[in-house]
Amino acid sequence: MLKFSRKLDYAIVAMAQLCDPSLDGPISARTLADRCRVPASILANILKELSKGGIVRSVRGVNGGYELAVPPRQISVGTVVRLLEGPTRLVECVPLPGDEQDHSVCDLQAECAVKTPLRKLHGRIQQLLDEVAFDQLHRDSASAVPLGVAEDSC
Repeated sequence: MLKFSRKLDYAIVAMAQLCDPSLDGPISARTLADRCRVPASILANILKELSKGGIVRSVRGVNGGYELAVPPRQISVGTVVRLLEGPTRLVECVPLPGDEQDHSVCDLQAECAVKTPLRKLHGRIQQLLDEVAFDQLHRDSASAVPLGVAEDSC
């Protein structure tokens, strides 16, 4: 089953929070962790990685904390996935980015009837992750129906 890691899940939630236009300046890792309801120690490490990747910046000082380093419309979910998880592949026969040779470990590759369709599916998933930017995630989450409330009742 395809599933984001908990670390990636926390990062996506935190990034969506950092896109909140009501934030007035940097937000501390502790405050962000409280808003996201994620463990502060884990979020602090995630924020460091996002900062090293250049999409979040750390601001020092009394009113310091973290803020986006680039506009949210320029940060895709795919960017965060690759930054935190490295190159990913749906199945073993999908070459990693930059591989000129196909270094697959799959023993079935030569006779595989589904290799081409699975590679296309992998490409579509990667494309979708790259098309979803954080401004869209924040906008969509702001208009989402709260958990436990049927959409018909709103």
